[in-house]
Amino acid sequence: MEKLELHYMRERLFKSDGLSSFEKICDRLAAYNRVCVFGMGNYGQEILPYLKKSLGERLVFVSDNDASKHGKSFSGLECVHPDELLNHKDNLHVFVSVYEANEIISELCSKGIETVNTYDREEILLYTNLQTPRLYKENWEKIEMVFSLLQDTQSRDVMLRRLRYNLFPGDFKGIDAPFCDVFSRDQYFPEDIIRLSDNEVFVDGGAYSGDTIQWFLSKVAGKFRQIHAFELENENFQKLRDYVMSLKHDIVERIKLHMCGLWHEAKVINIAGNGQGSHISTAFYATSNFGKLCALDDALAVEVQKSVTYIKMDVEGCEGNALRGGQTVISASRPKLAICVYHKPEDVYEIPLLISEINPAYKLYFRHHGQDWHGHETVCYAV
Repeated sequence: MEKLELHYMRERLFKSDGLSSFEKICDRLAAYNRVCVFGMGNYGQEILPYLKKSLGERLVFVSDNDASKHGKSFSGLECVHPDELLNHKDNLHVFVSVYEANEIISELCSKGIETVNTYDREEILLYTNLQTPRLYKENWEKIEMVFSLLQDTQSRDVMLRRLRYNLFPGDFKGIDAPFCDVFSRDQYFPEDIIRLSDNEVFVDGGAYSGDTIQWFLSKVAGKFRQIHAFELENENFQKLRDYVMSLKHDIVERIKLHMCGLWHEAKVINIAGNGQGSHISTAFYATSNFGKLCALDDALAVEVQKSVTYIKMDVEGCEGNALRGGQTVISASRPKLAICVYHKPEDVYEIPLLISEINPAYKLYFRHHGQDWHGHETVCYAV
């Protein structure tokens, strides 16, 4: 039955126009001679280079309500005060590049400026869905290969829902929780897949404020060998350290904190955003928020590399590189793995295949642990 559904999805994809939601919006914008992108937050900065490439000279400037951004350059475009838009309102079309757009749209419309997007839910995946149809067409054999490697019906159901959500988000318009019927609890520790011992050496990649460590400690009742926690962003790291230092002394002395993000090599990078969604920035606009990346193979001593029993990675789209940077550890100790596959559309096939390449003996499972509309928290488990 699952294979039949996968076949129908393939037929639907290959019969479609192959355009992502983003590409369709660019087609609408191309009908206007002058376009402004309003909102230079994380989303606006990420999407701007793609819009500039698509629209060319039609994209004339950007704007934002944040006065600190006025006069600065983003992808080579000046950020102007919103009042400046009034001087061009008769021949200007505005793309509002923020998640909560309604208030801004109402404000601009009241001034007589036409806006393009009301940000319907089926377009929520714009910045991660830029090339999904094309990617999936070109890599459908890999998708089928991963599907055949999954060990149970629930895994295949989750993958099918993930594919459909990535390819056809419009199918879920008006639905608050499109993953509700494949949702499962106990993220990173599903008891039907993950078995924990009293001697775990747990690597937490993307430790945030220590939430996963807290779950882990409750699962093992404080009985473990070591925890190595990696966190890139300074604010998150301070929260993580505060949490760890609040624990009992005998637990604290078995936890080592690493203020760096996992990658395939050592590197210093810009960080966009803060808190749970902080990530490596590729935006043109440089931030003053810097962080360090490291390879897991380099961060752990040789004796620790051979003793790692469980690796979790939720590193905001860097999971592939992080896995490559930990190949020696994974090969040496064959740990249990929990790797997020929801940050980028291609992760749903690239991550499982990379795991299988590192160690073909791994058995692969998919579970989905998020209940919001955004489709967060799909995890590939390998044991």
